[in-house]
Amino acid sequence: MQKWVTKVISKIEKIALNIEGVDKQCGYHNSYFFEAQCLFYLKIKDDTITIGCHKGYLLEHMFDFTKSGKYMRHLYIKKEEDFN
Repeated sequence: MQKWVTKVISKIEKIALNIEGVDKQCGYHNSYFFEAQCLFYLKIKDDTITIGCHKGYLLEHMFDFTKSGKYMRHLYIKKEEDFN
């Protein structure tokens, strides 16, 4: 895993966990829950970070989602500059 991946994951986690009521659950992926519903998960594969947003269709206008289904939306971070 490249150094930038760890740095970006730490930033995402800090943002999520600073929101009151958001909890992290570790399993196959690190998942972040609010009121017993999964908001998103983080997956690392081949130095690419995938953010899978449950109910991501509600965020469609804010982000450039690719390879998405009816409800799930995915963001792919392939280099540190992709995350801002």
